[in-house]
Amino acid sequence: MPGDDDDIFQHGCDSLQATWIRNSILHASTNSQNIDLTAIPTNFVYSNPTVRMLAEMLAKLAEGGISKPQEISRRANVMEVMVKKYTHEFPQHMATTEAQKAQVVLVTGTTGALGSHILTHLLALPDISMVYALNRPPSNLRERQSHSFEKNGIDTHLVDSSKLRLLTGDLNAPRFDLSAQDFDTLRESVTLVVHNGWQVNFNVSLSTMEPLVAGTRQLIDFALASPHPSPPRLIFVSSAGVFRKMNESNTALESPISDPRISVGLGYTESKWVTERVLEIAAQMSVLSPVIVRPGQLSGASNGAWNASDWFPVLMRSSQLSGHLPIISGRISWIPIHHAAKALVEVRNSQERYLHINHPNPVPMEHILSPLSKILGIPLVPYAEWLEALEASASRESGASVDPAVRLIDFFRSYREVAPDQEAFFPAVLSNAVAVRSAPSLSLVSPLTAEDVEGWTSYLRQAGYLS
Repeated sequence: MPGDDDDIFQHGCDSLQATWIRNSILHASTNSQNIDLTAIPTNFVYSNPTVRMLAEMLAKLAEGGISKPQEISRRANVMEVMVKKYTHEFPQHMATTEAQKAQVVLVTGTTGALGSHILTHLLALPDISMVYALNRPPSNLRERQSHSFEKNGIDTHLVDSSKLRLLTGDLNAPRFDLSAQDFDTLRESVTLVVHNGWQVNFNVSLSTMEPLVAGTRQLIDFALASPHPSPPRLIFVSSAGVFRKMNESNTALESPISDPRISVGLGYTESKWVTERVLEIAAQMSVLSPVIVRPGQLSGASNGAWNASDWFPVLMRSSQLSGHLPIISGRISWIPIHHAAKALVEVRNSQERYLHINHPNPVPMEHILSPLSKILGIPLVPYAEWLEALEASASRESGASVDPAVRLIDFFRSYREVAPDQEAFFPAVLSNAVAVRSAPSLSLVSPLTAEDVEGWTSYLRQAGYLS
């Protein structure tokens, strides 16, 4: 039974139960004259995932609520406290062996789309002799990896590569929940760590994401325990989302973000900021040399594969249901996921600390929407008109089960028109000059065209997501 301070989502609470809890709170508060029910947002339980946090937030609402600046400051303080928690007493690196010529890689999170492409590029490199792919349970890892390869247009025979060892484990467990022999083999042989495994959930709070931060600290300690003359490089796959509160007049640079308020708003982006800071401090206090990669928006793979839960496929599906597509201003620097993975692997030996992986040749959003309108056979309409239809869908009881965009309605509400040289649905222009210098393939990526749009829609139709 979870205690008052235990995160209910770490104890199995799901979205249906979160909705039930919120509805119960709304029902119980109906007759209260002190609580404004409109101040209890749809993500109320996700943002306050313990019994104590729910009670304290309801008490604050009864006292008149909490202002937006106060809430931002509160969340920023929680982020900084978590950084301090995971930056105590880094182990001292002690070299006991000579350097080895061949690279041995430990990579996490390979059963997702980006992870599968990263794994593919690692296996193709002649200077890498072995790749250990560490993923969380369940244990049918070979089947999951093979399925991900197939889904993303990758040769499934790679799962049987002599250079690949699939491991099921848990970064927060002693020895990563591996056998003593397997863990010692990793510690003694690994020269590069690529940490890609993360929970992609934009509803949950930082508290729910904390085990991921803790797992990264375990990887830091693992790297510093290496017997090699230099500890393994640790590449952390962060997110351009850490700039979500940045002033749109600024350029997002490939450098540290000292102010947590820039990343406040989603537990996902807050957890990425916290982890970046933990790695930054680890680099200052030890000989660890991390590389922090912030991918921008990733688009479909060479076979068109694009996660149907991502916001643009969701927009496509919702537009098909409503019969019209929104006009969106600005430009996009989306990069096909397989190109992003290749660039990420190319920077493995970079001496740079921060790199942004996005398309070096952005295109106007209309270059995507115009062909999409023709392919789907639906007209383009002003964004406000499209959003109005989505709001109407959200007001219906069955809205979320029919229209997937209802679940992302807060994201779509956040849209604002921007100038042609600004990024659509992103608060700032993402600089990538350092990454382009470090990853030769980036400058060779062709601009997105109608052919890419055709590939995405074809894949989503074959998957049954689009009609």
